[in-house]
Amino acid sequence: MAGAAFRRILTLHLSPLGDTLFATPALRALRHGFPGAEVTAVAWRTNAPLLADNPNLDRLLPCAGLWEVAQFLREEKGFDLVVGLSHLGSWAALLCEGAPRVGFNARRLGRFYCTRVPDRRDVHAVEYCLAVVEAVGARRQGTGLELALGERERAFAAELLAAAGCGPGPSRAPLVAIHPGGRTFRRKRWPAKRFAAVADRLAREWGARVVLVGGREDVPLGEEIATLMRKKPLMAVGRASLKQTAALLEASSLFIGNDSAPQHMAAAVGTPVIGLFGPTDPRNFAPLGSGHRVLRKEWPCSPCFRWLGGFGQYVYPWLAAGCRGECMLAITVEDVVAAAGEYLARLAGGT
Repeated sequence: MAGAAFRRILTLHLSPLGDTLFATPALRALRHGFPGAEVTAVAWRTNAPLLADNPNLDRLLPCAGLWEVAQFLREEKGFDLVVGLSHLGSWAALLCEGAPRVGFNARRLGRFYCTRVPDRRDVHAVEYCLAVVEAVGARRQGTGLELALGERERAFAAELLAAAGCGPGPSRAPLVAIHPGGRTFRRKRWPAKRFAAVADRLAREWGARVVLVGGREDVPLGEEIATLMRKKPLMAVGRASLKQTAALLEASSLFIGNDSAPQHMAAAVGTPVIGLFGPTDPRNFAPLGSGHRVLRKEWPCSPCFRWLGGFGQYVYPWLAAGCRGECMLAITVEDVVAAAGEYLARLAGGT
């Protein structure tokens, strides 16, 4: 199948937000590998904004649920290649009868694919996605994530920051974005009081301004942290869309947060990341690119959440006797302040 001339390619992104970004290098490889092809992407309405205006897509179809996805796949014909770039999307690809298919989980689905697809689980999720498209002849064009931002999003960020006295200029205090949440797998979260302590330390020791980011589900958590802080942060939690949040991250000097989508959004827009890892495996999910830092302490049962793992991993921390999330608790406030201080020192020195 490698070397075939595809005219119409369908990609399926039925995935969480971070996993959607992990697939963007594969989209870039498809565009460069088959420049004459029309590339259509199907995604959930929740994650579709991260693919909007992606230069490697010709069409984006946001769907409300599985029924809408199934209806589209049954009705839309004429694709030369269907690519599952998510776990659920690879299963949904089976509904595209007659079209050559590739995707995830070749251990179970490989017999339905048009060519042999590697199924290594010990690599980064980006590498896994790239292996899928490389199996049909697309050549990688780097591993950097892509997130297209427009003037509206950047204007929103500029206005919000200016209103808080964080406008541009050579004397501007470093802006540190913190994401304390994580919608899926709550054991990934570092304690709120520790985020508050880090924020206060960075404000006191480095004159940093802190902006808290997150979705509507993170509002109570953001308010708790703001209450615990001595110097109140700029609250963007629940106030910004995905791309507006990405614009805030782009305007920030540094990002600190749990292993969740905003961490990878920050990496995609070029902001250095300090990622806090415990139950998840950095080999699968570490922020990609230069200048990022992963903080993780070795713990006997960590990681317990792995790329393409079974459903049981979501409930394991609640079922395992005595699990208190020690892998995250082992990361101290001093660890995070020290890592942030190293970067802010270089920033202050102009290096």
